[in-house]
Amino acid sequence: MKATYVSVWDGGVEVRTSCEYDSETLDVTDIESADVDGLDNLEREHIELPDGTEIERGDFTIDGDTDDTLSDEDLELIRRSNWGTTLKGKL
Repeated sequence: MKATYVSVWDGGVEVRTSCEYDSETLDVTDIESADVDGLDNLEREHIELPDGTEIERGDFTIDGDTDDTLSDEDLELIRRSNWGTTLKGKL
């Protein structure tokens, strides 16, 4: 079914794009790309169904991948590493 993928950045900036949601497999596909340049901190991800129901990121997969988000602990480790320095402003 058609749905809306919502990412919330930097204290409330919402980026909304179209996607497809399979309620049987709980998989989200065909997420429309969006320009998020200049946005630094991804705070929340969810989808909205046509009836207004919101489903949080932990309750669905994206393109069948069950582990495409990093925990807060993983993000902190990256920020403290040299890799985090290289990616400064992107995490």
